[in-house]
Amino acid sequence: MKTKNNINNSPLIWYGIKQTLKLNKGLIIFFNIFWVFIVTFFAGFSLIIGASSQNVTAFGLSYVITPGNRLGSENIIAPSTAVGYLICSTLGLLVFSIFSIAMLNKILFSEIKNNKITIWLSTNLSRYKIFIVKFSSVFIMNVTAAVSELIPLFIILLCCKDVQSIYFFKIIFQELNLLWVVAFVMLLFTLIFFYKESRSLLNSLFSIFIVVVIILYFIRLIAAQYSDNNNSSFNNIGQFAQKIDISNLIVDLFQKNDDQKQLISTDNANKTYIFGLKKVNALHYILLFFSVNGLSSLMFYLNIKIFANRDYNI
Repeated sequence: MKTKNNINNSPLIWYGIKQTLKLNKGLIIFFNIFWVFIVTFFAGFSLIIGASSQNVTAFGLSYVITPGNRLGSENIIAPSTAVGYLICSTLGLLVFSIFSIAMLNKILFSEIKNNKITIWLSTNLSRYKIFIVKFSSVFIMNVTAAVSELIPLFIILLCCKDVQSIYFFKIIFQELNLLWVVAFVMLLFTLIFFYKESRSLLNSLFSIFIVVVIILYFIRLIAAQYSDNNNSSFNNIGQFAQKIDISNLIVDLFQKNDDQKQLISTDNANKTYIFGLKKVNALHYILLFFSVNGLSSLMFYLNIKIFANRDYNI
């Protein structure tokens, strides 16, 4: 930030956001490069492995083991699975949440604890607008990474023989859904910080949150492997993990439809299919959307109210 006058004589909120992004442009560039690399690795690797092993390049490719195998599941992670179940779901949620909370720690929580927030409070920005600037800045950082991610995903999609135009829109929608859930996580942990104003408590609870999300992901993954053998215990465990997993708030638009598949080749006991995609329960996610938005609005209001009423000893 330059000077008090520069802030006061500019469109306040947008100038504050611009300055915050400028001060943290190194971290933003690093995060964008890091995330694009991760996306390219998982989606690109799944495509290359599938193409090299089965001589076919397909977004919905799955190399399936016959039911005689006790796992009875796919060997190759299709690009559609990498996008819908990992990149735009659990992995994306983890990476974006960690980055978001780290940035909120840097530009908001640490300033409050070190009383540097008084620099902002001495400007013409109201406390409401200061919170908007801080929160929006981190959200925009996430948006830039999400937009950068679309470039390798679209290139990979264009390389597939089964590409459909709807897939591009589905990727964009799932990206928006991911950003929406990350914003929910940001509001939740901002409220936790404001409750006690303890960064150690915040970091501890956030670490537990990350560990739980990872554990639930692997429980769902293992349960899905064994569910093909009609193992009711694993089915029940997987369904329970899915119900309490926050990743479930992200609509997986790339779930394979077992009733819509095309046999590509048969190699001994192994069969290779290109799968279609399941239709989602639109009503379920519309109700979920409004429910989460209502809770997010409440947390947003509480965050601003707490921030506005705190005594900063200016």
